[in-house]
Formats: sequence, structure tokens, C-alpha cells
Amino acid sequence: MNYDIFSNKLEKYIIGDIEWGGFGAMYARRKLIMQIAHAFNRIPIFRYTSNVYDDPFKQFDINLNTLKEKGINEISKFNFTDSEDVAVFFDFGAYWNSPNMQKYQCWHPQEFDYLSYSGFLYNLLKLNDNYTSKVNEQISFIKEKYEINTFGNVLALHLRRGDKITESPYLSESFLFETVEKYYDGKKIFVTSDDLDYIYEIENKYPNYDFIYDSDEKRYGDKSVSNAEMVLRNPSLKEQETLTFVKNVEILKQCKYVIGTHSAQMTKIAGSINSFLNKKDNLLLINPENNTFEKMGSSISSS
Repeated sequence: MNYDIFSNKLEKYIIGDIEWGGFGAMYARRKLIMQIAHAFNRIPIFRYTSNVYDDPFKQFDINLNTLKEKGINEISKFNFTDSEDVAVFFDFGAYWNSPNMQKYQCWHPQEFDYLSYSGFLYNLLKLNDNYTSKVNEQISFIKEKYEINTFGNVLALHLRRGDKITESPYLSESFLFETVEKYYDGKKIFVTSDDLDYIYEIENKYPNYDFIYDSDEKRYGDKSVSNAEMVLRNPSLKEQETLTFVKNVEILKQCKYVIGTHSAQMTKIAGSINSFLNKKDNLLLINPENNTFEKMGSSISSS
């Protein structure tokens, strides 16, 4: 794969907003903007308009300041054609649930599968120095606590709960551990969830496994309030919730396999990076509606 996919000599740009929404959704928004930029041979530029979470990523070398420096002031609405406009704006609101969404939500170059391509794009997003330091500190603490040197032989479970119940059922616990037994012959399982009590519950139910988790991680598991809404109401949680997400992605992408709900962003982000880096499919997405496995990109929910 050409790692320099955005070295566009035509210097045409597409700008997309990173706006209000869950952290995982805005993480995925960055990937979608890069994906559409690639499809139309443009350079992606992010405009960060949200104050809900921190922006933990390094800026790309080409950003909004580039447009100012080049004196590019006219920005047209992107119409999903190969227009000659130098700079266009990607309107996510107009895109969502449109025919263009059906066509481009899971777009990828024909020579690459969607899972690896997604992992490649997500892997272009690098944490800034501040967040890198904080994440490394927390991961070192977990490794010392559980006396492990690497997550390479550890299975990862992302058990999304809380307000996810408004979209779909929670994962079936019996089916989940049937899957664990089928795909994993080890004992060490890293588990992350927005419901710490549930982690304690399964730890007691399945004593044959050695569960690894961050017991210092503050989780809330509120079924009626989304994480974004909670942080919006409590701005002091902004850094904490940003750090929790990116720390868990960093751990999950190092694990042997990643298992989670087909519509959970953290599962898909970390699992696709993991698969890209290891050059094999290490992601198991479960549709809890019918206890079946889905390939990433096989539906809009799993995109």
C-alpha cells in the first residue's frame, strides 16, 4: 500500500468537521474524511469545532493554516464529483443516510480489503506528545500491576454497555465466552467496558481466566446518558474521558485478538489497526441481535 496516499501534486483539499459527538464517532469521522479524500484524490483537512473532548492527535503537516498561507479563501460544498475546485467542504449532515453514504461509507481501493485499509488510515492518526506520555504511563502501571511484559498473547474484550442498549442489545455473555473458548487457548484476557461492575461480575463468574483491567479507570455505565452528553455537562471530565479512550485503543491494538460489538467504535478502530499492523484479521465483531459474526465493512453498522 502506498503510505504517501495524500501527496497530491494537484493540491486539492477537502475539509471536514470534527464536531459534537462521542469520542469514538469523531475518531471514526477523521477516518471517513481521509477515506473520501483518497477516493477523490484530495488532501484531507480536519476542522476541530467541538469542545466536548480534547483533540489528542498531532496535526497533519497540511492543515487549515496551509489554506491561509496559500491564500485559499473560496471553499465550495463537496458534491462527490471530481470537480476542479481547489478546496471543498464535506458536509457530514447532508451525507448521512444519503445515497452517497451507501456508496462511500465502506469505500476502499479494490486491491485492499476494508479492514486493513481502515487500520492503515486510523494508524495515520498519531497521539501528540502530551497524550503519548500519559498513555504510556498508564499502560506501564497496568503491566507492572499484572506482571506482564507484553499484550501480544493477551485476548482483548471490549464490552460496550451503558447507553449502547438504546441501539442494540448488549453482547450475550454465554455466546461471548463460547467465542473466547473457540478462538483463544490462553488464560489472560484484557477487558475494557464502560461498566466496571460488569467486569467484576464476569471476573467472579469465570475464575479460569486471568482478567486484566484498569481498576483505577472511572466508568459510569449510564444507560440514559451518552458519554458525550455526560462530558458536556461535566467539562472537568474532558481529559479523563479522552485519555481513557485512546489508552484502551493503544492496548487493544497490541493484543492477540480483539472481540466486541459490531457497532462499537473502539472495537473497530483498535481491531482494524491491530489487523493492519499484524497483516492478518485479528478482529471478531459480533452482532448481538442474532449472535453472528460480521466482517468490518459488511454493513453500515460495522463500517
